[in-house]
Amino acid sequence: MRALRLLLLLGAAVWGTTPAAQSVRFLGADRYELERGNELRLGLLTDDVERLAPAPWPDGFDWFLVRAAGVQENLEDPRPPAGVRALRLTLERPGITLIGADLRPRIERMSPPELAGFLAQRAGPGVARPADTGEMLRVRRVESAKTLLRVLGEEGFLPNSATAQSKTGQRVEIRPLADPTSVPVKGDLPLRVYVPEKRGTKVTARHVATGRTQSFLTDALGCGFFTVTVAGIWTIEAHHAFPLEDDLAADWELHTATLTFAVPAGDPRQGGKR
Repeated sequence: MRALRLLLLLGAAVWGTTPAAQSVRFLGADRYELERGNELRLGLLTDDVERLAPAPWPDGFDWFLVRAAGVQENLEDPRPPAGVRALRLTLERPGITLIGADLRPRIERMSPPELAGFLAQRAGPGVARPADTGEMLRVRRVESAKTLLRVLGEEGFLPNSATAQSKTGQRVEIRPLADPTSVPVKGDLPLRVYVPEKRGTKVTARHVATGRTQSFLTDALGCGFFTVTVAGIWTIEAHHAFPLEDDLAADWELHTATLTFAVPAGDPRQGGKR
């Protein structure tokens, strides 16, 4: 049953799905709060706009990091056993834990209408759109993902960690400017996005259980905010794309940054009840 927890928690239908063109990949966990020393399962999820579904573990990462309590560990090619889609991790340091990954860039083939439709729906209005030449495009996908977890110490003690707000230095990144795991419901969560073009980037926040979304366009510093309307698991995504010249392998490059976290019904540091 534990092998199904990630699937059930995020509402996916089957494990047998594979990532499709135009999908977005997130890091997801079977739980977002756990006791120190306990194990969690970490997997990749794809989002084709309609639903989240588990995805195969990638062939490798350019960078994979675990950061907590001022300590960062870089994992060299973490990999679950053959045939298993989720990585088991034991977290020993209490506090907010950040897990981030730079996925290895990959080339996807898309038609110009497919890429234009993706950008129209998920990127800002200032992002270039491909002309419909009738030929397939080679699109280099540059993806960075991260997730935030709450690791409880003795008697549920959770230090006020700055880890949630720290910058990882990933190729592209969504950086919370407040701790998303303790933001009060009905409160605003400010974010800063690091993509090739800071101004006018569309950032979309999605509440997984209801599928409801909020979007905003970033300012000149790449900043903006949305309102956390309800507790539960949220995904955040931001995209930027541009055509390439004199690149023998790709015609376009599409940058995607994602963030996943859970907002609890109450924060134990503020006397709330979970």
